[in-house]
Amino acid sequence: MGLLNPLYYAVAWVLVQWHSFWKLFFPPDSGAAWALSIVGLVVVIRTLLIPLFVKQIKAQLYILTCGVSDYSGDQLDLKYASKDA
Repeated sequence: MGLLNPLYYAVAWVLVQWHSFWKLFFPPDSGAAWALSIVGLVVVIRTLLIPLFVKQIKAQLYILTCGVSDYSGDQLDLKYASKDA
């Protein structure tokens, strides 16, 4: 048994459930029922990914910067450092 088999079975189950829903409106062997099943699968997966997306947005780092134009060394040209910060 492979590591991703549970995921495979879950995706296949969702796809078959969508197909059993859409075959009420379309012939079971039609391409429309399968195409709408794939659309339904995509909607389900994207809905499941929303919490991960929100967590990623909340985890963004913020930085506080300050610039100094009056630098005592002459190796660096910091003419606009305070304006850029």
